[in-house]
Amino acid sequence: MTNEQAINDVIRTYFECMYEASAEKTHAAFHPSARITGYLQGRFSELTVDQFADLVAAESPSRRPPLPAHPRRRRLDLRATASNFLISEGDP
Repeated sequence: MTNEQAINDVIRTYFECMYEASAEKTHAAFHPSARITGYLQGRFSELTVDQFADLVAAESPSRRPPLPAHPRRRRLDLRATASNFLISEGDP
């Protein structure tokens, strides 16, 4: 497996965890010591993977159509301490 395939697999697992509201897939998508940062209820927050998995699992699974089998990764930005990505269902 190439690095790009491995990255795409993790991104896919992340999207599936959010789509399915799956704590198990949330754990699979993140390194055990990762910290998930962002704004929750208007406050900047930092969560452990366990805390984030609990938050994800508390949601209802999506009722929208299933995710595309192969979403296109349009941009991937990897840095020593963080990463972000943009996924598109359509245009390359």
